[in-house]
Amino acid sequence: MSQTLFEIDKQTLNDLSIFSNFDDADSVLNLFDYTTTIGGKDKLLEVFGQPLADAEQIADRIDTIQHLSNRNIAFAFNRDACDYVEFYLQQQPKPVSVSKIKAIEKEVMYFFTGDNNFYTLKRGVKTTLQLLKMLDDFVGAENFDELPKLLHGFYSTIGNTIGDADFNFIRSFFDKTKLSAVDIAKADHLFK
Repeated sequence: MSQTLFEIDKQTLNDLSIFSNFDDADSVLNLFDYTTTIGGKDKLLEVFGQPLADAEQIADRIDTIQHLSNRNIAFAFNRDACDYVEFYLQQQPKPVSVSKIKAIEKEVMYFFTGDNNFYTLKRGVKTTLQLLKMLDDFVGAENFDELPKLLHGFYSTIGNTIGDADFNFIRSFFDKTKLSAVDIAKADHLFK
């Protein structure tokens, strides 16, 4: 859905104390800034910097905010974990296949040499799994039909991604206390 944006100049933003300084406790942004991640902060800045002009879109946004605040949803994103997942997913080379022998070889090399690459891979897979389980629990706790229109897309994307047939084996890793080298290689191949 395209959005109709309200045009507002910098002077008006300053006059309304929307942004002021990020350290300014009196700015409107500061009242709403409970973001944890860098992406969350960027999205909040976008919302405040590009106010909507269409009444239906504004009503949809209000419904969404009311829904989330009434539910008192605790979604404990850990900023360090999110940053690490992003770092891990950007690592090269991307695996082209899963080799059980190579996976075991990497784990043995890590055991004897403390290979940093395998540590990054292992921690990245575990952190990504924790984040996916949190998202899965989050989406599973809501009744889709009772969600505001604006949240339907987000919940559908999360649900469809984690519910995809390729992710079936990943769900079995959610509650595993120890992942084998082959488990890590399979998950890494899918994630990247």
